[in-house]
Amino acid sequence: ATPLVAGAATLVRQHLRRDVKINDPSAALIKASLIAGARRLPNPDAGEVLADNDQGFGRVNLQAVLAPEGPASVEFIDVEDALETGEVWHHEFVISSVEVPLRLVLSYSDYPGQSLVNNLNLILISPDGTRHVGNPSSVGDMTMDTINNVEVIQVNTPVPGGWKIEVVASN
Repeated sequence: ATPLVAGAATLVRQHLRRDVKINDPSAALIKASLIAGARRLPNPDAGEVLADNDQGFGRVNLQAVLAPEGPASVEFIDVEDALETGEVWHHEFVISSVEVPLRLVLSYSDYPGQSLVNNLNLILISPDGTRHVGNPSSVGDMTMDTINNVEVIQVNTPVPGGWKIEVVASN
């Protein structure tokens, strides 16, 4: 698996530089891109989780993130400005089609240590005000993840309208 993912990361970096025009994509953006396209393998013991200890986020699928079939689309955002504790980064987007799931991935590089030195929390707000948080342990769970530097939100049937993303620097 490691050589396959290394080769996939190289292709993601090439795509980001050549096609998306991000001259120096961060390692975090490349990692987030690989996770965004990953597809879970069947595992009846895991239930409806986004990740588990057996397969992580799933099998790498470059087509899903580099050349998605319509009506799916991908937006790559590589934020370079650091957030201070308590600051919030905002982004808004509109969903017009509900034919494909909505998947968000936040990945960031952190200082080495026994636990996170910095903690960012991913929050998604739907047009009707419903909130979703990164790495929920179950549907509707609003507990913020304080142990991972990758957070994923997936909404299987997103409603059309204006959505908001917030990244909150909690530590």
